[in-house]
Amino acid sequence: MNLIRTMLFLAGILPLTASAQLHTFKNGEVADADKINQNFNYVLENASGGCSATQQDNSVLIECADGTSGVIAGAGTVVVYPENGIVGSSPPASWPTGEIVWVDAKGVVLAGIRDSGSNTYALIDDKYLAQFFNDVGSNKVIFTAFVPKDMYYHTADCTGQPFTNDTGLLSTPAIHDVDGKFLVRDEFFAANPLVYNSIRRSGSAFSGFYTPASSCTTQNGALDSSLPLVEYTPAPEILNAAYPVRLEQLP
Repeated sequence: MNLIRTMLFLAGILPLTASAQLHTFKNGEVADADKINQNFNYVLENASGGCSATQQDNSVLIECADGTSGVIAGAGTVVVYPENGIVGSSPPASWPTGEIVWVDAKGVVLAGIRDSGSNTYALIDDKYLAQFFNDVGSNKVIFTAFVPKDMYYHTADCTGQPFTNDTGLLSTPAIHDVDGKFLVRDEFFAANPLVYNSIRRSGSAFSGFYTPASSCTTQNGALDSSLPLVEYTPAPEILNAAYPVRLEQLP
């Protein structure tokens, strides 16, 4: 029955000029086997080897090599898509895929990284955030804070015990750079409110620029939570890193 429906479909789309070759049938009429076979032979000899379909507005034009043609009218738009594109095969992984680290000019691995999207920070001792800065003028590596960090003091002249408001338990502790000395928060001390009377901002290498520690500013204020800062001494390889340092991905 499917084959008969196919032939009825073909008979319906071809014009009267093809009626000499194709036989049509009506519902309820007995189909003659010879006529059906003649229709099949016509399609095999003409339609299957030499017909094309072209969209015309919301219809499709069928044109065959023998000069016959027909139109399939549609209620909506007939869309003809191109064949699918060809996707190439994946290349062999011949590039490094391991951990990204900071390395100095002698090949010494100094630290891992913490990527913020716009800056790549050094993760020292797998715990403290800091930054390396290649000072072109002096051909030296400056080890410093990754962003400017404020330090708060009870005194009015930035002397005595410094404090930080970086007290978040889930935040990565940051290194503070004060004239070549390094400080980190004392995590063994309980966080407390603080009234301060002066502020000093640590040195840092942020967005490609190095800024030394600021001078002291007298200012009276209060912090909801603070921790004391204690001195931190980085490993000698970090303090004596060979210029220039760079990022490198391990195999």
